[in-house]
Amino acid sequence: MNSPVFTAECLTHPTAGVTIAEISRWVVPFCVGILPQEQGVTQPLRFSVRVAVRSPHKPVSALEGWQAGLDASFDYRIVIDTIQELAVATHTPLLEEIATTVEQVCLQHPNVLGLWLKIEKIGLLSGADSIGIERTTWQ
Repeated sequence: MNSPVFTAECLTHPTAGVTIAEISRWVVPFCVGILPQEQGVTQPLRFSVRVAVRSPHKPVSALEGWQAGLDASFDYRIVIDTIQELAVATHTPLLEEIATTVEQVCLQHPNVLGLWLKIEKIGLLSGADSIGIERTTWQ
């Protein structure tokens, strides 16, 4: 029997066999930016992350213990901890560097198929809610 083929479309369209883990519009203070006026300055970044995870073969509730449930699924703390660790690290020049680290850490999980990530600098541009980047990474 062939394994199902999943595509990045799973991130935006409900797909059998795929669960989406999501963090939406989470604001975290960061020392980030490449421009001289951004050096040594903390500014709010807004994160939205959707992680496509291969659904477990049996219901998580049927697994033994909470750790087994997390191992068979995906723990949100992977994303949360990675972003928090980056936030307290040294100054990061580019949003793309943050995105790459989050992607690399998430894609190490054996059940992760891919992810969509949006990082926004809030209130930086007059007349705009935010500026930022958006990326999709797929295995």
